[in-house]
Amino acid sequence: MSETVQPISIAYPDDAAARPRLRLTLAPIRLKISAAGADQVEWLSGTFTDPTGQMPLTVQTDGANLRITSSKNVTAFRRLKAPVLELKIGGKRPFSVSMDLGVSDQTEIDLGGIPLTDADIKVGAGQARLGFSSPNPHEMDSFALKGGAVELSAGGLANSGARTIEIDSGASSLRIDFGGRLLRDLDATVRAGMASTEIVVPKTTAARVRTKTALSGVNVGDGFTVKDGAFSTLAFIGGQQPVLTLDLQSALGSVTLKMDDAIALPA
Repeated sequence: MSETVQPISIAYPDDAAARPRLRLTLAPIRLKISAAGADQVEWLSGTFTDPTGQMPLTVQTDGANLRITSSKNVTAFRRLKAPVLELKIGGKRPFSVSMDLGVSDQTEIDLGGIPLTDADIKVGAGQARLGFSSPNPHEMDSFALKGGAVELSAGGLANSGARTIEIDSGASSLRIDFGGRLLRDLDATVRAGMASTEIVVPKTTAARVRTKTALSGVNVGDGFTVKDGAFSTLAFIGGQQPVLTLDLQSALGSVTLKMDDAIALPA
């Protein structure tokens, strides 16, 4: 078996009026996603590195829909390093994305600067970091993230531009920060099963957090005030707009809620 490198260059759909949709269905893999530079004309560019030379990436198009699939024959690389898919995504047209990553191996997804209309991401197990390092240039309707037995970190979620966010996590650990620039009201729900959960909210964000835990309480850091049964920031109490409303539910894991000046950006 010898390593192969498969180049990726995918144009936008021909129909300029159609809303593109990207779907990734990937076996155990190392995935890296980030925004392309302003000079990129393609929708997607990048490489797929296969250490076995026997697991090519499959690319299928159907009108404005694009699906990228990797082989599920994991036995081929059990003794080798995992395949690596690196994608640079262009910002010329807004689109929706869904990802089914199965077992994730050191996944790094930075959606900052990518014009997303909605996103649905599932990670079965392993380790994954994702977030928005810069604002979404398009308003997003919904952002959904679901993790199984995964060490999951999601950051800069105010930059998503989403109207609603739903995050579900099973076991392992979960860290969520709502840093970034909140430009409209955001309704978020975080459900954690056995995961150790940490929620971080910028000091300057108008936020209220409603909690519901089964067997454990919530460790609340400095800066929050209890108002109408919720933990609120001073910015919310002072009437600042827009507002982050977070419903936090936990079954068995520990829960920590804290503030962080470092991730706060001016509105």
